[in-house]
Amino acid sequence: MTSREYPIKTARRTGLLTVTEHADRIVLRLTFDRYGTLGDEAEIARQLAPLLAPFDRDPRPLDFESPDTGQRAAIDFDEAGRPVAVVTSEPLQ
Repeated sequence: MTSREYPIKTARRTGLLTVTEHADRIVLRLTFDRYGTLGDEAEIARQLAPLLAPFDRDPRPLDFESPDTGQRAAIDFDEAGRPVAVVTSEPLQ
């Protein structure tokens, strides 16, 4: 198991992506100092894209966790290579 951390920073929030590779899955843990629709979602996606690109051809499923909101999703790819996410828990209220 190996873990790496990557800071995420926009004008509206700061966060941290932790990538932990297991033999059978890759766990992505994303935390921020602020949550919600703040208008910086496209910037977050641009920063995450090159960090997640190395896993495009990895056969292991991605297990995405957001511990502050309680959300968790399993992300995999269908036969056509399109990403499929299955939310496995509800957000905290």
